[in-house]
Amino acid sequence: MSLLPGSYRKRSRSQRRLSNEPEESTCASQGAPGATAQPEASPFKSPASARPSKRVKQSQDVTRLDGEMDNHTRHISYTINNIQHVENGNFGTNYGYMFTSHPETSVDYLRLLDSLPKHPDVSGHRDEYLPNSRVHDTQAILTWIDKPAAELVMWIHAPAGLGKTTLARHLNSELRSKGRLGASVFFSTLGDGVTGGPESITKLIGAELGRLHHDAVASIIHAIRACHSAPIQTQLERYIRDTIQSLQLTQPLVIVLDAVDEWHYHEAFVKDLACLNSSSTLVRFVIFSRSDPRVIAFHGLSLRRYQLPPASDEVMQGYINERFNDISWEYGRRPTHKDVAELAKKADGLFIWAAIACSLLADKFKASSPQERLTAILSSRQALGETDGLAKLYYHGIASIFPTPDSIEALKDYLSAVTVLQEPLPIDDFSSLAGLRPSVVETIQANLRTLQVYQPNDADFVVYPACSLFHLSFVEYLQSPSLPPTVAFPVPPPFAHSKLGLACLKELLRDLPTSDLSTLYLSPRLRYAIKHWLLHVAKGTPTVAPSSDSVWKEGPHHLLLQRISITGLNQWARLFLDMMGGSLVDLPRTYGEYEAGILMRDIGKVLDQMLRISCLEVAVRLQPRDADSWCALGRACYDWAQQTIGPEPIDRAITSFQHVVEIGNGCSKPQEDEVELLRTLATCFAIRFQRRGALEDLEDSIIILRRALSSLSSDHPHYPPSLNSLANSLRSRFRHTTSVGDLEEGISKHRQALLHCPSDHPKYPEFLRSLAASLRTRFEHSRCVGDLEEAISLEREELSFYPADHPERSTCLSHIAICLALQFEHTGSEKHLHESITLLRDALALSQGQLRIRLNTLKHLGLALRFSLETQDEALSVVREAASLVTPGYRNRWIYLKAVAIVLLSRYQRSGVKAELEEAICVCRQALDLSPPRYFERPKLLQLEAKLEELKRASFADDIPILRHATGYPVLW
Repeated sequence: MSLLPGSYRKRSRSQRRLSNEPEESTCASQGAPGATAQPEASPFKSPASARPSKRVKQSQDVTRLDGEMDNHTRHISYTINNIQHVENGNFGTNYGYMFTSHPETSVDYLRLLDSLPKHPDVSGHRDEYLPNSRVHDTQAILTWIDKPAAELVMWIHAPAGLGKTTLARHLNSELRSKGRLGASVFFSTLGDGVTGGPESITKLIGAELGRLHHDAVASIIHAIRACHSAPIQTQLERYIRDTIQSLQLTQPLVIVLDAVDEWHYHEAFVKDLACLNSSSTLVRFVIFSRSDPRVIAFHGLSLRRYQLPPASDEVMQGYINERFNDISWEYGRRPTHKDVAELAKKADGLFIWAAIACSLLADKFKASSPQERLTAILSSRQALGETDGLAKLYYHGIASIFPTPDSIEALKDYLSAVTVLQEPLPIDDFSSLAGLRPSVVETIQANLRTLQVYQPNDADFVVYPACSLFHLSFVEYLQSPSLPPTVAFPVPPPFAHSKLGLACLKELLRDLPTSDLSTLYLSPRLRYAIKHWLLHVAKGTPTVAPSSDSVWKEGPHHLLLQRISITGLNQWARLFLDMMGGSLVDLPRTYGEYEAGILMRDIGKVLDQMLRISCLEVAVRLQPRDADSWCALGRACYDWAQQTIGPEPIDRAITSFQHVVEIGNGCSKPQEDEVELLRTLATCFAIRFQRRGALEDLEDSIIILRRALSSLSSDHPHYPPSLNSLANSLRSRFRHTTSVGDLEEGISKHRQALLHCPSDHPKYPEFLRSLAASLRTRFEHSRCVGDLEEAISLEREELSFYPADHPERSTCLSHIAICLALQFEHTGSEKHLHESITLLRDALALSQGQLRIRLNTLKHLGLALRFSLETQDEALSVVREAASLVTPGYRNRWIYLKAVAIVLLSRYQRSGVKAELEEAICVCRQALDLSPPRYFERPKLLQLEAKLEELKRASFADDIPILRHATGYPVLW
């Protein structure tokens, strides 16, 4: 039974407006019963007509709002279903028709389908697609969709403001009209509250499939019943693959995911899509994102990358002319073609700049005319492509809309709250939490519509999170710490979270009951406080350490928490877990005084990831000496770090585990669970080193692994993997310091790991590969043939463990081929070269979707192919492809540039084409600029640069030296 009945004790002002009820008298403010209330003073210099009209809503809107407040306990996925106002147009007539063939189960079907997450209405977006503006891009996408044998995913990426969402909606419409749309998710409309994991979005996609294709409902119902607590791969297969398969279509359906990088879990979800690689004839995914997929490296996923180009000046002029049709120009004098062209040039291909500029021109309540505002924009010396161009436009827009100091201060308070708001709230409830009068909020919302890209139908009565109303570039503008003061309008997130966190705690302290919950009415703001105070406090208060928590203890948030009794916190826990779909049975016991931190820790352990982290952050603040809380926080952040490449989770994981070690340092020797902790901490340092390349992280990893090993006996199950991890770290340090002692010790540790690991152990093939890698590295350094021969033998032994369809087989084949290529370089044996090329081609065929493996294989295949005149064109094509697959910011990009330079050198030595020599020199210099100064392969790169310069000097005398092996092949650099 739900703990939270939805009966109303008192309607809020906004709710009375919805039902056309009169305002209640407040004698203190009105002076006498029945007296007419005076309007509240506003700090804004805007005419009364600028405020939103008080149109009377229909009674069905009241029912909808009431139902949303009553049904909060039905959250299967709290983060999606938190979203208010989900009148989804996708239901249509099919939603009723789909059950006519199953009248005996229609109620059950409706109930089960209704339990799935629902996508909010996106009809309020105003930036419509300009016909033919993206005709080439649309055609490229549709051609890929119609291709019989294509990748599972097309990843379309571009910076913010280039019109990705508009293109996604246009594509959505095109596919829907052709019956090819499976589902669509627009993450920017889901708001900041979307912290649910991949399971939530998988269910949302399944629900959308059912609403668009009623014949698939039976399969979706089966998925709901079969997938309780199932792994995400199983849910993807049931909700998506099996559902679409049940339709027996002749062409794949398409699932459109827009602004996917705005979702915390997008990396983990996209990686999990690899389980559908073989189902690309049934379903295709078109993903829109700002991030380049090459940065994330989705291993195992069948993916095609498509970079969306900026719009041309011609297209931008057409867009601006279209928007100019909606502007009331004084005396009908439209801007000249020159003005339009200049405005398009300033937009520099970004639709969002042009859209905001046109919105500022269209504002009817400004004292200046549209022509005067256009002149001001055109007279700006900064084009968008220059520093802070978009920021300057936003700053100008804010200054023109809110001209007085009082209005600016009120706007900052409003934006501070909405930028971190987690779900929509009625204006009265939001105003109470934000500390603003409702009339001020109404005025701000009316004036800010000029800058919005989404116009909800109920914006007169509801406040939405900023990311649901504004373009992402505007939210980032507000939160950017690096803009110059001349264009900045700073709304720092920590301050915003802190303020809302305090308001939520005050709400709990005032309204949270300490006894019976059965008659409790939860106002929207109390429900918000119960659900979200943890997140706001965690992100809005200073961090603590076991020996340093004075700043937190002296802060207002801690003082308010101390005033909430443990009984009140237990009641909060009941309400909170009920909202999250859990219950008190998830907690091990009841909690007494001074155990608030333990309560938070235990709640955190049963929550989804992002909520878990917030809860555990509060737990360590309340009990900073509790090692278990720090350990739980570290593991939660470590799990998060596995799903994202951002710096925050891995940094916080390391800090948390370090605090656990600090608390446990009183022990003379680590215990068994502490050894596991040390190994995890060392892994975190290794991960951070791989991502950032800071040698001190590698040093810390080695020190910690040595400490863990010192407490393990040779027969301990952790002993072999710890040895192998230490050896891998030592090899990595050698590559960056050329300290031969590290490499020798690492090889010794690898041999010990193999010695203490039985051949049937799951880690045994991994240990073989690690030793082979270290032996290959030593060969490259010392040219000892015995090391190379042993490495080949170990790699072939590893290959024997992998059947033909094993995911590690392509990596193993590639490693054997690399060793054979090195053997060819040393001996000149064509047999080794031909086998190397064959194995590399086999590895490449198996590496579809495994980007890192594919990169390495392409590079080495190109280097091997360059030795034959007949395959030199293919060699250059292959290494260019490898280089194109890595982003400019990738720290190992220089390795692929080096390969391009080597192949260009080889071609020049055969052809004498000077353009290839010039390009080789240019690429080699880029590689040198990017390579670590002490990396063990850098001397070879310097030798390559010297040889290229020598050839350049010789080319002026037409004396081109060709260096060859005795076999006739050019030397390998």
